[in-house]
Amino acid sequence: MCIRDSSKLGQRDASRAELELARADSERIGDQRTLYRTLNGLALEHLQRGEMAEGERDLEDALAAAAAAGIEPVVTLQNLAAVRAARGRPDLGEPLARRLIDYYHRLGRRSDEGEIATNLAHMLRDLGRTAEASVELDRALTLLRGSSNDNGLADALYALGVADLEDGRLERVEALVAELEATSQKSMKRLSLGYARGLIARQAALAGDLSRARAAFAEARQLLLADGNPDLAAMSDLAWAEAEAAAGEPATALAVLAEAMAPLDQPSDTQAGFFAATLSARLDAGAGRVAAARTRLEALGAEA
Repeated sequence: MCIRDSSKLGQRDASRAELELARADSERIGDQRTLYRTLNGLALEHLQRGEMAEGERDLEDALAAAAAAGIEPVVTLQNLAAVRAARGRPDLGEPLARRLIDYYHRLGRRSDEGEIATNLAHMLRDLGRTAEASVELDRALTLLRGSSNDNGLADALYALGVADLEDGRLERVEALVAELEATSQKSMKRLSLGYARGLIARQAALAGDLSRARAAFAEARQLLLADGNPDLAAMSDLAWAEAEAAAGEPATALAVLAEAMAPLDQPSDTQAGFFAATLSARLDAGAGRVAAARTRLEALGAEA
């Protein structure tokens, strides 16, 4: 578990108290515009603390305030779609993402439209609608290739690579790895290279080359953490743990999961934390530790 900076926590407490006062004042006088901005700020405070349910409620209230004030709630829609998908409700995130795509398309903001198309593709795959997800990824890559949004392009390329591996199209992955590496050389950012190593690791694991997979997964983790993306590093480590479990190495899988969760402030309130807990429960059950598995699942509540 990470140790938090108490001074930062104190600053956040003060900031949240100020926002709560501003919310009460705005509600009292009926100032919907100020209320909209305040609710978005409160949502961010909750989400940064890992308080996903509270953050989601603030964003829903912000949407209502935006409607009353006649505001196009772009940031709220984007955050709420992401939160709903992360909390296991991509079906509720999908209509928000489609609304954003329509908005960015009308304005000709191709890069932003491409980013949301990638997010929508993730939701559609989670819903089992793989053909529709492929259409959105194609749209995303068309919009992002040639743009200055290197991180957005990297996200889309990685999403396509993972989809190809999951669907058995292994022959397409090499070209995506090469494009990610080229993107990293152009942008001088670690994200693209971390994604490239992650795809190499997944491909090696599927081919049964666990030694190569381990080395590539470890490099992916290092690159993603160095780029300031602990959540992405944790999700990559989940794939690593799954590979270890599939190879009959449950103890190593549990060790990978523990290391994956360490950089996260509130792992239990993240998507990575949820999947780590379910995999840990599966590994416990497989090793005969039924009580431990049951405790893990009970801690997850109804979402499991």
